[in-house]
Amino acid sequence: MKKKEIWYKDVIALGFKRKIDHDDIYFDQYGYDYFRVEMKLSKKRYLDWDPVTRKVELIKWKPKDGSIFDRRELKTLEEIREVIMTFKPNKLQKEITEKNTEIFEKYG
Repeated sequence: MKKKEIWYKDVIALGFKRKIDHDDIYFDQYGYDYFRVEMKLSKKRYLDWDPVTRKVELIKWKPKDGSIFDRRELKTLEEIREVIMTFKPNKLQKEITEKNTEIFEKYG
């Protein structure tokens, strides 16, 4: 069974941010700026979406030297939501409340 890709629009909807890192060599090779799509969870943890593989990883790193000491792939949107709820419960609660309000207003 083929694994479902996690799309850009889905991670952006969850609150991931796109960060552009200009690099002349990368731009000359590919014709666009290098970018990362991430969500900071804590001082030592963040979620990273890779635009090539369309995979999301939970990254644990050491801020002092920038080294990564653990990474774990999250395979579904449900897993990603669970991690976000663990570190930022209010972020997804706001999304759920807004969606419920939208549904209530539409169907009353």
